[in-house]
Amino acid sequence: TAKNNISLARVTLNNAMGILTADLYRVEEPVAFEQYVITQDAALERAMRARPELISQRALEQAAESAIKTAQADFFPTVTGAAGYTYNGQEFPLVWNWNVLGSLNIPIFSGFLTKQQVAEARANLLRTKATGDVLKQTVLAEVSQAYLNLEATKESLRVTAVTVTQAKERMALVEGRYRAGLASAVE
Repeated sequence: TAKNNISLARVTLNNAMGILTADLYRVEEPVAFEQYVITQDAALERAMRARPELISQRALEQAAESAIKTAQADFFPTVTGAAGYTYNGQEFPLVWNWNVLGSLNIPIFSGFLTKQQVAEARANLLRTKATGDVLKQTVLAEVSQAYLNLEATKESLRVTAVTVTQAKERMALVEGRYRAGLASAVE
């Protein structure tokens, strides 16, 4: 059962680390404890800058702002043009033919379609920003929770270090009493 539990734990660890191999390896003990020092504000700033979902959200907001500009562009006239040439004919020598086309489209009345498209684009931007605000609040909560957990773990490590020191002192006392013949091996 213990061997099976070790194998299952290794599979779970591999899955958590994204390792797709079943090769055996040894997990090494950390050499020394290195304290991770960061302020809550620095952690929050780093998360706001580097979280993929926030980067994606900023891109969505930029796209929504561009959609407003695109919808507003329908209020203005549009100019289009095309040019082409061909080399053809029914008899030799063939003849070069050139053509140029240009058009100017001036919107006079579109049944308020453009106005409503702009309003829709603005509403989409507001919705996107609201989603971004919710996402930022979620990230803030996650960072705050992680920071508080970090601080609690630091305190726990400090208390554990004191406990270890006390246990070593008690063991030294018992060993001294044992060598002097005042304590049993069980103690």
